[in-house]
Amino acid sequence: LGKMIGSASSRGRPRAAAAKEGKESEAEMRATIAEHEAAVAKYRRLKLDTDEILDNVALRADLLGTDRHGRTYRQLGGRSSGSLLVQSPVSLAGSAASWEALSGPRALAQLVCALHPDGVREGPLRQSVLRVARPLEE
Repeated sequence: LGKMIGSASSRGRPRAAAAKEGKESEAEMRATIAEHEAAVAKYRRLKLDTDEILDNVALRADLLGTDRHGRTYRQLGGRSSGSLLVQSPVSLAGSAASWEALSGPRALAQLVCALHPDGVREGPLRQSVLRVARPLEE
C-alpha cells in the first residue's frame, strides 16, 4: 500500500511540473507572438514610408519619340516634371551613346521650333513635346 501511495504522489508531481512548464511555454509563445506582431507593424510603417518616398521620386522615363538624327527623347517623372532626357545614338566613330537633359519651358520651346511638324518621326515627337510643355506654361 505504501508503494501505491508513493507512486500516486510521484505521478502527481510530474503533472504539476508539466502544467507549470505548459504555462511557462504558453507565456513564452505569447511573448514571441507579441514580438513578431511588433516587428510586422514596424515593417508595415517602413513600407508605407518607402512607398510614399518612391511616389515622389521620378523613376519612370516615358519614350516620347525619335528625331531625324536618331536621337531618342524620354520624359522623366510625371507630366509636370518638364524634364526630358535626350540619348544620342552611337556614332560611326564608335563612341558610346551620350545622354543630355533638357529642362524648362525655354529649352522645350526651342526643341519644338527645331522639330519638323510634318516629319515622319519628328511630327509625333513634336506633339509629345508640346503635351509635356503645356502644363509648364500654365
